[in-house]
Amino acid sequence: MRRMPGRSTRQVWTASEMIVWGGFNSSIGSFNTGGRYNPITDSWIPTSLTNAPSARYWHTAIRTDSEMIVWGGQGPTNTGGRYCAPPPVPFTLSAVGRKVGGINTVRLTWSGAASTNIDVYRDAVLIVTTANDGLYTDSTGDTGRARYTYTVCEAGTQTCSNEVTVRFRQ
Repeated sequence: MRRMPGRSTRQVWTASEMIVWGGFNSSIGSFNTGGRYNPITDSWIPTSLTNAPSARYWHTAIRTDSEMIVWGGQGPTNTGGRYCAPPPVPFTLSAVGRKVGGINTVRLTWSGAASTNIDVYRDAVLIVTTANDGLYTDSTGDTGRARYTYTVCEAGTQTCSNEVTVRFRQ
């Protein structure tokens, strides 16, 4: 279920989500709550109420590199507060190479991605878009010595994992 912010909320955009805070609803009044909207998962997460400023609307909100700052508005006009969103879960990739029927084969595993699909890159070339189930096996078609560098990204985005290099010596 989507959280629909009330009137007079203020929002900021981070690199990956929108943070909404405060506002006014005629049946509730002003409020000191908020939410974080992730457009990739189409989901809302409530903001923490720890040290939240008092309820207000028509306030100002700005984003710094690490936080949302709320100030003024209807209600207390000379007070404010900060909201520091928790850092994103790391998006990590690991890889193990082995020969399968003489073919260089790499098993990729990842965690921390939020999207439905994942783009798999070998040596900076997209090789497949696959389900975000945390596992993909790349049968390279090569049989001899080789070196491959992998990265996986949330499909269609620049949100990517670390790079992993796998070497085959024979």
